[in-house]
Amino acid sequence: MRFSFFRAARPAGFTLVELLVVVGIIAVLIALLLPAVQKIREAANGLQCRNNLKQIGLAMQAYHDSYQTFPHAYDARALFLNPSKTPISPQGNRTLVTQSWATLILPFLEQGNLANTGYAYYHAESVPLFVCPSERRARGLYADPDGSARQALTDYLAVTGTMTFRGNPLTPWARPKCDGVIYESSRTRLADITDGTSNTMLVGERPPSLDLFWGWWSWSAFDASLGVRNTYAVYETAAEDSPVLCRSFFPENYRPGDNTNCDTHHFWSQHPGGGNWLFADGSVRFLPYQANAVLPALATRAGGEVVQEMGP
Repeated sequence: MRFSFFRAARPAGFTLVELLVVVGIIAVLIALLLPAVQKIREAANGLQCRNNLKQIGLAMQAYHDSYQTFPHAYDARALFLNPSKTPISPQGNRTLVTQSWATLILPFLEQGNLANTGYAYYHAESVPLFVCPSERRARGLYADPDGSARQALTDYLAVTGTMTFRGNPLTPWARPKCDGVIYESSRTRLADITDGTSNTMLVGERPPSLDLFWGWWSWSAFDASLGVRNTYAVYETAAEDSPVLCRSFFPENYRPGDNTNCDTHHFWSQHPGGGNWLFADGSVRFLPYQANAVLPALATRAGGEVVQEMGP
């Protein structure tokens, strides 16, 4: 008798071993691709950040064309004060609204309508050009603990020079001038920048503080301007918190952030290895942290320093 034998059909699907091999291959591919994707994303963010600064630079130049001076960092009378309640008399019974450099250039950033709304409105408005896409903090808003006020943030600060301010910060209207281009109540002209516009910085990167209490674009001092060798060693927190002493780096230096509120006292960025800087000639350059030693020379308008060519 003849018998027919049929091989049993193999069940569809993967065996456990095959499945594990496929999962392992996919994991390796993801591990290889993720750094490349992150690198491409950071390159795009860096390009957008530089473009933001270039637009700010064009606005600075347009402001200078209109007023024959660069904007000031803030009104000297408004240091650490609410700019909507700046006293204009010794008794303090009369006040006015003062402006930061960032609010002064709004009309030249196609933000004239926002500028016209006044401080009561624009202080809580986030301006995309003032936010670096590599940094997340400035995309949010600071809110007072009691919910009474909200403040929009910025990653870009005016360079006041080597120091954030000179003299006693508690003595208004009598402090010496800073040695940068944009500082309190400054009226710096292009002709005043004898170090050369290509060797003098206007704006640099510094994210808002961890608690978002510093970094408001419509305010003053550490909020919208900073010196490259700041010696203000106390970090002032919200009213209900105690001040923090920041003396680890004193005077401050251009260095990576260490994820504390004391990062507020120095320039840094979320870009790997350094940050972007706007110069007085309108150019934007990425400076690595290794350039820390030459920053004081680049921050002054008329220091007479010789700075080696750094390229575009």
